[in-house]
Amino acid sequence: MRPLRGPVVICDIPLSLLGVRDSRVELEFAILRAIIGEINMTNLIEELSSQARTLPASDRVRLAEELLATVHEPDDEFEAAWDEEIQIRIAAIDAGTAKLTPAEDVFAQVRRLLN
Repeated sequence: MRPLRGPVVICDIPLSLLGVRDSRVELEFAILRAIIGEINMTNLIEELSSQARTLPASDRVRLAEELLATVHEPDDEFEAAWDEEIQIRIAAIDAGTAKLTPAEDVFAQVRRLLN
């Protein structure tokens, strides 16, 4: 561990012993420890993962979506092409020219292909 400068004091006492019961605070604490160099990036990822698993399911989903959004930046041209395709398909359905297949038929065909 590298020496700390300034009045920052970080210790290894579990936050629950200090009365902290909020896993979001624990996540922020882990990030702070990484920023000041108390833990390395590999340990940070392991600690964040461990802390994230303690979050309620809805918060874990939100966190996962936010992280994925940073990996897969939206492509405006790609999104515009899909928007256009969706409009074409909706128009074909509305006009009665689209060939529609009931979901149960699609699932049955997939089951046949997988067996």
